[in-house]
Amino acid sequence: METYVSLSCVNCRSTFSKSEDLFRCPNCSGLLDPQYNYDLIKKYFDWKKIRARPRSIWRWYELLPIEKVDSIVSLGEGDTPLMKCKSLGTRLGLENLFIKNDGLNPTGSLKDRSISVGVSKARELGYKTVACDSSGNKAASISAYASRAGLLCFVFCPISTPTQKLLQILAYGGQLLLVDTDRNGLMTLFSELRRRKKDWYDLGLHNPFRHEGSKTYAYEIVEVFDGDVPDWILHPAGGSMSLSKNWKGFKELKKMDLIEKMPKLVGVQPEICAPIVRAYKTESDIVTPVKSGPTIAGGLSISNPGEAGNLTLQAIRESEGKAISVSEVEILWGMQELGREGIFAEPSGAVTIPALRRMVQSGIVKKLDRVVCIVTGSGFKDLRAIERQVAIPKPFPAEISLLDEITEEYSRNSSGRDMR
Repeated sequence: METYVSLSCVNCRSTFSKSEDLFRCPNCSGLLDPQYNYDLIKKYFDWKKIRARPRSIWRWYELLPIEKVDSIVSLGEGDTPLMKCKSLGTRLGLENLFIKNDGLNPTGSLKDRSISVGVSKARELGYKTVACDSSGNKAASISAYASRAGLLCFVFCPISTPTQKLLQILAYGGQLLLVDTDRNGLMTLFSELRRRKKDWYDLGLHNPFRHEGSKTYAYEIVEVFDGDVPDWILHPAGGSMSLSKNWKGFKELKKMDLIEKMPKLVGVQPEICAPIVRAYKTESDIVTPVKSGPTIAGGLSISNPGEAGNLTLQAIRESEGKAISVSEVEILWGMQELGREGIFAEPSGAVTIPALRRMVQSGIVKKLDRVVCIVTGSGFKDLRAIERQVAIPKPFPAEISLLDEITEEYSRNSSGRDMR
């Protein structure tokens, strides 16, 4: 069943054959967006059959742009838990708070959803080498999936990339090039290098296929809610194609009459680097570059998201959502709150929690609203932020009486603690 039919430019609306190997619109250089035969998909779509398929984003393959099933490269990505967090919800004043924990993807971040699609497309198109610039998570994911596919992989990371992410890249066998510049300088360098390497398949921010994997957020959330949708979904936002593609996923479900209403989407950025938030607050239609400094949420440190930022801004406004920035102190607090729920999140993944607190305190989010916060990466990705909050204790002597005394004292002091 051929459901992927063409590519459409998001700017000039030109349509191109799916057989053309295009990266940008040849008419205006705009971003390209895969199009599907929704009437055909709707005719055969069945929730029961979908649930019976192997658990990954590829349960939804009719809505993804891969035509040759044997080209699919998968590590079991997607289908991450959507957990109801009663204790955290109570602390925030909410009765229906859910966390979508994408830190439990195969390489520990949301990037696996998109990179599985991107590497599969590279394989389908016959490329032998894939490449990207990255703050770390995307590079780790590409390294893993490229190794799985037997492809050569070049990944370029800025000097600020956490050691944990660099080690992960190397463990997967990726060809790592660590560059002495910041995230935004790296994007410029990689863009120029990519023009010179015609035999590379670029899995960067503007790839027309890989971000389709982020649509599966919408499908998975609606499946768990048995055909219903939450009132609010909060996303960490860098370039944030994940937010705009999630919105596309909900629009697809609505187009096929599989849902009746739409959620409101919230993009969250660190105050130090918040170009999308600034455009939202100034009522601009264009996201322009901002001056930014170092932030603990390094994965969101994109001061010039360009067209991807514009699409995110558009999705936020179409959904009647919000764009919110949070401070470094608030991000650390969000990590601590998630930790109390047993969720170990890196700083970039924890920004949604303080943003939600602000929305509740201002009366935007109501007590009975159903809210989903997406946590995009595991805390194991960046231990520096954790080291700022906790210290490993000095060892005690190996004496049973001393250990017994210490644990008894701790139990007495913790008697009033919220035990779950």
